[in-house]
Amino acid sequence: MATANPDHVSTGPAGPRSPDRRNDMLRHIPALLKRWQGADALLREMTWSHRTLRLVLQSPDRGGFLSIACIDPLYIQAPVSWSGADIEIAVDDVDGFLLVDAQAGVRIQTGNVEVKEFNRA
Repeated sequence: MATANPDHVSTGPAGPRSPDRRNDMLRHIPALLKRWQGADALLREMTWSHRTLRLVLQSPDRGGFLSIACIDPLYIQAPVSWSGADIEIAVDDVDGFLLVDAQAGVRIQTGNVEVKEFNRA
């Protein structure tokens, strides 16, 4: 069974956010993404009731996985799966976030983002 790692970053509750607050919410996400750089990425599921797109990063040489939840996605351009993930997440020009993997042609604009690392127990 996978357990959540304390390295869990959420952008917080939905609602008005200032660009400064969004940048503050992202401060720990780059470290998590860097640990999973080069992993295999998969668009795991899209739930319509809560409008969430879930991406999963896994690597054959390590246990566990990284889960990225794109909450209230507005635009999705991505293959279903790809290798060598190099994902970056930044604030967008409006009031949400932009997830990009330039090499893989991934671009996801989303209202909110949550990143969790799970380790095998």
